[in-house]
Amino acid sequence: MISLQSALPEYSAMMAKAKLAPGPILDVQDDRVAEILGVPFNCSVWELARRCKSPASLAEIAALLHVDAASVRLALDELESIGLIARLPAGRKNRNATYRATRDELVVEYGPSDAKDHRMVTAMKKRFQEHSNKIMDAARLPLNAQRNDEWTFQHFGPARLSPGEMKEFQSMIRGIRDFLDGVSTRTRITDVTENQDCNIQVAIEVFPIRTPVAPVPRVIFIDRAKDGKAVALVRKARMNNLSRREREVAHELARGILRPEIAKHLGISVNTVATIGKRVYAKLGVKRRAELSAKLRSSMQ
Repeated sequence: MISLQSALPEYSAMMAKAKLAPGPILDVQDDRVAEILGVPFNCSVWELARRCKSPASLAEIAALLHVDAASVRLALDELESIGLIARLPAGRKNRNATYRATRDELVVEYGPSDAKDHRMVTAMKKRFQEHSNKIMDAARLPLNAQRNDEWTFQHFGPARLSPGEMKEFQSMIRGIRDFLDGVSTRTRITDVTENQDCNIQVAIEVFPIRTPVAPVPRVIFIDRAKDGKAVALVRKARMNNLSRREREVAHELARGILRPEIAKHLGISVNTVATIGKRVYAKLGVKRRAELSAKLRSSMQ
């Protein structure tokens, strides 16, 4: 799975979670699919179109990407050729043609044991990794050679956070720091002959992005042999868009728990519960608790 989150220094007021159907599943054996989705810029154009609450014009998408209209037009034409973008002709409301995404997730099936499929998917992932390295080279941390049994973790995650989400994120980072400080404080040497060398290096780097970074969508790869589970995977994909805290609030709301009780249980304010609840409703495309409950049940199927 390619999971590169997105960031842009500026968004227009029309940006919002689109309420779209998952759409049909693409196949990597379609050379056009592999060719078009293998270009990060094409995926960025699709992701912007997906995020727009209303169909966007060529000029609007180009402005958001800070590129010329010709490049965006070429990408839109290619995306339209494989059914990922729909072009709406000009009419009374819009003087120019507009574009909208035809689905809410990019799901591609392939055969892990098929040599050609494996090469295609590997090549796509490599292009995305090269794209990530290019735009975030300054953020990359060199890793020393590791043994296979040693745990390491690296995450590339440019993101656009609201003021509230930024505060929550800062709190989580401080929580990690406090945990590590607590471990150091609690450590006591009971055997002076036992090795006390540190066994893990933690490096967390968070900084604002000064230049535009176009959004790149997550592409979900599924095993063609397990196609029967594809719909469930797509349905669950939206739930993966929720943060840990949003999932906690979502499940409490779906159970009918009152906001004050949720706030007390999670150790946050009632206003924070309300704010998170609004984000959950927007992300999942629901308006009532009953709809939220149904959405959560369907994601578990």
